[in-house]
Amino acid sequence: MQKIISYFKQLSLSSTWIVVILLFSFSTLTAQVTVRTQLDTNYMLIGDRMRLQVQVNSNSELKKVEGLINQIDTSGTIEILTETPWQKQAGGYLKSYTFTAFDSGYYNLLPLPVAYQSEYTIDTAYSNTLGFMIDNPGVDSTLADIKPIIKEPTTFEDYVPYLIGLGILLLLAGLIWYFFFRRKEEVIVETPVIIRPAHEIALEKLSGLKSESLWQKGSVKEYYSQLTYIFREYLENRFDIQALESTSEQIISQLEKKDFDAKMNDDVRRVLQSADLVKFAKAKPVEEFHVESFEKLEAFVKTTKNDMNAEAR
Repeated sequence: MQKIISYFKQLSLSSTWIVVILLFSFSTLTAQVTVRTQLDTNYMLIGDRMRLQVQVNSNSELKKVEGLINQIDTSGTIEILTETPWQKQAGGYLKSYTFTAFDSGYYNLLPLPVAYQSEYTIDTAYSNTLGFMIDNPGVDSTLADIKPIIKEPTTFEDYVPYLIGLGILLLLAGLIWYFFFRRKEEVIVETPVIIRPAHEIALEKLSGLKSESLWQKGSVKEYYSQLTYIFREYLENRFDIQALESTSEQIISQLEKKDFDAKMNDDVRRVLQSADLVKFAKAKPVEEFHVESFEKLEAFVKTTKNDMNAEAR
């Protein structure tokens, strides 16, 4: 009897090691993808050209990558002039864009979504945020005919108004010092900073996206790209989750650690994974799924919103 018990103990220990080895082998197959963007400079004049380089690095072989450049500038003030195809290099891919702008000011380039396909997964990764300055060109003074200034000789009468003004100022300063020898403290009224709740911003952007009717016009990829970006931004502002620069699987993993309803997590997983397939694999869900995806993410925001007034009380 003791021999039989010892045999089953050895069999259980061996099975445990087999499971551990299989799990470790599967984790090494998951692609770790990072996207890094870089500008030639952070300052240029109106009408000049600037180059943006996008570098995708991965710890495993990628079959295909695709960047959605129209997500860099949602305001439409930046004009893309040229772009190069993706160039494969050691450890990933490299691509560059040349753009210009005709309005001065400081610009923030939003994180660039890059969809990728490895041997085992299809997902989306986001780049870092960049900023640069567009300035107006200086005025060329050589175009004007500058004439020399003719100076007249100064006399004492020229200084009389300045002396009178100086005397009046000294007199006023003496009176003020005499009657108000104690300095009064200035009351500084600080203007309260109004911070909008994350759910208000997200619901406002979702309403704007709905009014654009993108998928009804055939722009299905653009629709899912903006929908998932608004949701990622809400997660980052509401729960301090680094969602803008994380993959869909990483976001889902972080949500599972929160105390959410399991059905909500399943809904989010389905929408994010389907959006990745639409953006990268050019999948075409049925029209009912477009509406369903919007409603599920909108419901998530409404369910998890924070009441700032209640917290203040």
